[in-house]
Amino acid sequence: MRIGARMVKTAFAVMLALYLGEWWVPGSGAIAGITAALSVQPSLQRSWQNILELLQANLMGAALAVAAALLFGSQPFVIALVVILVIALGLQLRLETTIPLALVAVIFIMDSPTDNFLETAAERLFLILIGVFSSIFVNLVFLPPQHETRLRQALQETTEAILVLLRVVMENDMKSKAFRARSKELEQQLSELNRLYCLFQEERVPPLRHRYAKQRRLVLYKEMIEACRHAFDLLRAAERYVPDIAHRDPELARLMDNQLEAMAAYHEKILLKWAGVVRSHYPHEIPVHVHRGSRQLLHEAITRYQNAAAQGNGKAEQPLFLLLGLLLEYAERLDHVDRLIDSYLAHSRPEEEPSRKIKNSLRSR
Repeated sequence: MRIGARMVKTAFAVMLALYLGEWWVPGSGAIAGITAALSVQPSLQRSWQNILELLQANLMGAALAVAAALLFGSQPFVIALVVILVIALGLQLRLETTIPLALVAVIFIMDSPTDNFLETAAERLFLILIGVFSSIFVNLVFLPPQHETRLRQALQETTEAILVLLRVVMENDMKSKAFRARSKELEQQLSELNRLYCLFQEERVPPLRHRYAKQRRLVLYKEMIEACRHAFDLLRAAERYVPDIAHRDPELARLMDNQLEAMAAYHEKILLKWAGVVRSHYPHEIPVHVHRGSRQLLHEAITRYQNAAAQGNGKAEQPLFLLLGLLLEYAERLDHVDRLIDSYLAHSRPEEEPSRKIKNSLRSR
């Protein structure tokens, strides 16, 4: 089991909220602790963005709970009606992410003793606010998130997994059941890449020059994720159509296998260049072997289609051109990413290089 930074921050936030809650109202610290556990966000920027929504949701839930308790009492069916009203208002006000916290406020406040109800309700509302601000304080002070490091690692692992699977599929050795299971895992990893990209995008960089460098890296990461997505689309098409192509035309399948191997090696070299392992070139050097292989493969495919069309069997070559289209698009995407990386590394300062930033952050941990 892996213990991540967010788990540790949640534990610290709960601990801090419990201490403060017990100090303020002895015996009621659990309210602040539960609120803190629900309020921890994956990034500092998201915490600041959500603080207004959290306050709005808590105050709305508290106001409705107090009004309903004073007018109709605190019976369970009254609490249930208030819960429905809070959910409806939260959806109407677009506070979906903070609705659970508003419901916590409703339940804790309406469950207050009838004696000194207003005083007890105010104390519990304050405990809820203690939990909210404890989570923000912990997210600010302890273990600042390193989303770029996680994004780079996830991008590296996902791309390598796709390229390995692509080589296996081209050898026609992959079982269908195993491929479907692995394909679902890769789809989840691609979704995780998009989530990490959004978190990294939300991180604030105070100096203007660092902000500009980060914007350039955001463009690069977006393009690398798109290249990874193109490789995955090509993988699924290859698993579906390559066995039939290999059965009908082994020579064409061999050419396609060689081209995919060259493109997979090119993709791996791009990742190594971005990591600072492989030397970059500026101006950008066109990968001649990849483009030559694409042209040769396209020429062979057109020749075979013309021969099949002359025999009235042109439709049988449609899967070939679908696969070839994905392959050429993947090659163009790789060339574009490689060009961007060469340009970035040629014009970036040493302290802005991603490999140096990642190594420094890992060393500080």
